[in-house]
Amino acid sequence: MPPKQTPYFLFCNEARDSARVEFAKHGIPNPTGAAVAKVLGEKWKGLSEDEKTYYKTETAKIAAEHSREKQENADNNEDNEEDGKEGEDEKSFHLPLARVKRIMRLDPGVRLVHLDTLKLVTKTTELFIEHMIEKSEAFCRAKKRKTIMFSDIENTVAHDQRLIPIVYAHLWASRPVKGVQG
Repeated sequence: MPPKQTPYFLFCNEARDSARVEFAKHGIPNPTGAAVAKVLGEKWKGLSEDEKTYYKTETAKIAAEHSREKQENADNNEDNEEDGKEGEDEKSFHLPLARVKRIMRLDPGVRLVHLDTLKLVTKTTELFIEHMIEKSEAFCRAKKRKTIMFSDIENTVAHDQRLIPIVYAHLWASRPVKGVQG
């Protein structure tokens, strides 16, 4: 339910079907939205104050219920955020969907990319990068350094049999050549 529900909108939601039935009785099976709105406006003006008061009290009840649910959700989210912050790394990142989509469309076989597919590929890529960073950081720390170097990434790939067929050829091709500056 939207937070700004007015008595008039509540009335319209309840009376819209009956207005369409009236149009159908007069031989208009598919009335325009403007025509239905005009009839509903006239019906609203024709209501007595007691009938309008009913919709006002119903709107107040809906607003109170919405406010209560919103407060409960906020309380639950605060609890969840507190729980999640303990294990979550402050340096988390998110790849921009537009850029991932542009990269995916570089493949001549890809014409359209569905949003769900785009989100899945983006999340998978984020997880892959996170995995590579965590494993490379372990090699970096083993050598008592704070900066991850190309050799750490290379060691990560070389020590994970699943990554060798996927990454190793590309990694070898992009290996920095000693003595050549770019």
